[in-house]
Amino acid sequence: AKSRTGCLLGHGKRTDPRKVPRGPAPQSPGVVATERNTDRVALVTDSGSQITPDLVRRTRTRVVPLTIVLDDTPYLEGIDLTAERFYRRLEAGASVSTSTAAPGLFLDAYRSAADDGATSVVSVHTGTNLSGTFNAARVAADDSPVPVTLVDTEQASFPVALCVLAAHEARADGAGAVDVA
Repeated sequence: AKSRTGCLLGHGKRTDPRKVPRGPAPQSPGVVATERNTDRVALVTDSGSQITPDLVRRTRTRVVPLTIVLDDTPYLEGIDLTAERFYRRLEAGASVSTSTAAPGLFLDAYRSAADDGATSVVSVHTGTNLSGTFNAARVAADDSPVPVTLVDTEQASFPVALCVLAAHEARADGAGAVDVA
């Protein structure tokens, strides 16, 4: 896996991902190719990005859930635990901690993208200075069936989702994985 720091909204050095054979392929959900570029790029982020359901649909991004622990019980964010339920429990005095997603959840997302026809993945995450999520994604990327370009946004929460949106717009304009990241 290759990685870079920053996003299209920020700054950072770009690193080319491994080259893969390119050719025409059918369009699949969450995978986009254009006439200008046949690199079929899938986007992945984690729930710590606070990406909205509407933005997930618009950008066709796969979201890997982080773990939220309430009173010693782990929940997958957005799957086992809704924001409403989380805030109700928080108001009731629940103790809260978080944990990064297991690398296997990222690998599942990368494999799903490949199964849908992606030839590469751009995986956009919270900054390494704030979370271990990027490192879990890096471990998974080493076993991905397609090249993964990891983006350390140096941000947290919704600014990460804005980086996903910027990557989606670049992809829609025909950019390949290097330029999407």
